[in-house]
Amino acid sequence: MLGLADGMGKAKFLIPVLLLMMNFGLAGYKYFVVFNNYKDRDPSALNNWMDKAVRRGSKVVADDKYYYAVIKGGLQFQYLLRGGTDEERAVYHNEQWKADYLLTGDTSSAVFSTYRKYAKLALLEEYKPSANGATDVQDVTGSYHGFLFRFLR
Repeated sequence: MLGLADGMGKAKFLIPVLLLMMNFGLAGYKYFVVFNNYKDRDPSALNNWMDKAVRRGSKVVADDKYYYAVIKGGLQFQYLLRGGTDEERAVYHNEQWKADYLLTGDTSSAVFSTYRKYAKLALLEEYKPSANGATDVQDVTGSYHGFLFRFLR
């Protein structure tokens, strides 16, 4: 009986040790990936492009992933995909808020088609991370690759 009790005591100790080792291993892997891709995730190339492509003080409607680049450039920001229906947003941004630019990574979406229906848009420039000194990384937010349009009035 003593041998069985001894084995159970070791198992109670072994399970937390194995869980801790697995936890530290996964955390280590996560930090390895983050540090390994740090330069690729750096948005400074996008920020520099925004400074050159859009004049300060302009109003920009954009995908969520461009929020910080727009704000850091001294621009006004409105979300492309949030608030009301697609039609309501397109009309509001074009007629009431009088947006100057639209920045999106997806020109094939239903939302973009709605904006094209309610506003005259002219393609100004395409942002390609690789052409601006950055790597085109696909992550949770997707690539920074996008298209900059001007609202024409």
